[in-house]
Amino acid sequence: MDPPQRELVTDINKSPLIQILAWMFLVIVVLACIARSGTKLYMVKRLKTEDWFAIVATIAACGQYIAHVASGYQGLGKHVTALTADRINGALKGQYAADLLFIASLFCAKIATAMMTMSISQRSHKRIIQAIELLIALWAGSALFVVLFQCEMPSPWYYHEKKCIQRVEFWSYFSAANIITDLLLMGIMVENVRRIQTSWSKKVLVICVFGSRILVTPAIVAQIAYLSRGFSTSDPTFDMWELTVIVEVVTCISILAICIPNLKPFLDSLESGQIRVDDLRRQGKSSSGYASYNRNNSGQGSQGRSNHSRTPGTSNQNSRRDPLASKASQRSKMFEMVDMQKPRKDKDQPQPQPGAPRDGDIAWDGQSHTSQTILIQQTKTWYVDVEERRSSD
Repeated sequence: MDPPQRELVTDINKSPLIQILAWMFLVIVVLACIARSGTKLYMVKRLKTEDWFAIVATIAACGQYIAHVASGYQGLGKHVTALTADRINGALKGQYAADLLFIASLFCAKIATAMMTMSISQRSHKRIIQAIELLIALWAGSALFVVLFQCEMPSPWYYHEKKCIQRVEFWSYFSAANIITDLLLMGIMVENVRRIQTSWSKKVLVICVFGSRILVTPAIVAQIAYLSRGFSTSDPTFDMWELTVIVEVVTCISILAICIPNLKPFLDSLESGQIRVDDLRRQGKSSSGYASYNRNNSGQGSQGRSNHSRTPGTSNQNSRRDPLASKASQRSKMFEMVDMQKPRKDKDQPQPQPGAPRDGDIAWDGQSHTSQTILIQQTKTWYVDVEERRSSD
C-alpha cells in the first residue's frame, strides 16, 4: 500500500504552512511556560495567582494552535472551490473555536501582566491597575459574547454565505482595545521603574524586560491591516491564511511577554530596592551587599597569624567553627516581595506626647518609592579567637 502523499506549500495550498507554524508556536509557548513556572518554583517554592493565569493562557494558546491544525486538515488555506461542503464547515468550525481560545488566551495573559506590574508598583498606582484589570475583563467578556453569537444559530461559526455581524469592524475594535490596554500597563510600569533609585542602565534593563509586551503591537497592527482581506471575501478558506498566521504570532508573543521577566538570567541581574536577586556563587557576595566570608582565605590568614602564638596543645581554629553556621552564611537566599502593611493602632496604646516623633517620622522612607523602601536584614555571626599570653618571668 502506498503511503499517503504529503502536501506541499504552493500558491494555491497554504494549509501545510498553517499547520507547521501552529506546531512550532505551540512548542515555543509550552517551553516558555515550563521555564517560567520552573524558575518561579525554584526561586519562591510556590506559584502565585499570576503564575496560574499564565499557565491558563498557555493552555488556551495550545488549544488555539490545535484548532488551527485541525482547520488546516479540513481545508483552511485552500480555495473554497476545491473543498466539499463538509470540509468547508469543518474548517470554519475550527476557526470559530480558535477565535474563542484566542480571546481567552489574551485575557489571561493580560491579567498576568497586570499582576506582575502591580508587584513592582507603588500603592498609589494599584487602584489604577485594578481599574485596568476591570477594563480588560469587560473587553474580553464582551468579545467572547459577540464571537459566540456572531452568526445565525444553530451554526454561528458558518459565516460563509450567511448573515453575520460586521466582523471587520468588530475585530478592528478588539485589536485597538488590545493595543490600548497594553500601552496603559506598560506606561504604569515605566513610571514606577523611573522612580526607583538605581542606575539608568538597570532601569533600562527592567523596562526592556517587563516592557517586552510592546513587541505584540506591530503584530496587532498587521492583524488590523489584514482584517478586510480575510473577512470581506467570497473565498474565506484561502484568503484567511495570512490573518490566521498573524493571529498565531500575536498569541505566541503575548505568552512570551509574560514569561521573559521570570527567567532567572534576567532576575539575577536586577539589584534594586524592590527586586534583588544575587547569585552568591557567581558574585561572592551576601544578600546584604557586603563581601561574604571566604572560608579558605580567612582560614589561611588566621592560621598564619596563630602559628606564631599557639602552643602545640592549642586546638585548630577550624575545628571550633560551627560548620552549619558557616554553610548557612554562604547559602544564597531568595526573598519574595510582599506589601508592607501599616500596623493597626491599639485602643489601649498610650497616645504620644506632644513633640514626640510620629510613626511617619520614624519610618522616614515608609512612603517613598526608592531603594530603601524594602529592607532585607541579615544576621551575621563573627567568631573571635581569644588567646592568653603568658607573662614572662
